[in-house]
Amino acid sequence: IRNADPDRTLITVHFYSPPISDLTGLKILDPATGTIAVLNEKAKSASFKEPREHFSEVQEGVFRYLPFEKKPGAPSHHIHPIVPKPSPERILELIMGYYDEQAHVYDRFDLDHPTRKPYTEKINDLVAEAYAARPELERVLALACGTGRRAWSIRKGLGRPYGITGVDISGAM
Repeated sequence: IRNADPDRTLITVHFYSPPISDLTGLKILDPATGTIAVLNEKAKSASFKEPREHFSEVQEGVFRYLPFEKKPGAPSHHIHPIVPKPSPERILELIMGYYDEQAHVYDRFDLDHPTRKPYTEKINDLVAEAYAARPELERVLALACGTGRRAWSIRKGLGRPYGITGVDISGAM
């Protein structure tokens, strides 16, 4: 993924094949208001801009966001903007370096983080359900697979074997 715009940040999108049919049950959080919402089958995106009827549940003011700087050592990412924006080649080097550096602890972020774990588990369940509807599935290409833990977890959740080929930018993953 490359952002050609020198001034605007990149937004990433995750694609699943076969695609998940809907976002039912997916929880999203709004740090500014402390709101947790659960999407229903009408939701088109994981966004608070969805109409109210696209949520099965909305809880307002139930958590408080604490910036990383206020709790050193917290299990989270710390993002530093780089100005001026580096070249595309340098960005690729920085991304590879980051994931190489994080490889030995990468899975802990999903497994130990109180909000990330339920999110990734729900996505894994949705993907496994979609795979279950495809009995002809024999092999999956997992792009940007990290350590491969999630691809293996999805296969385990499905309960039947299929081949997995993983590709990641980091050789350490």
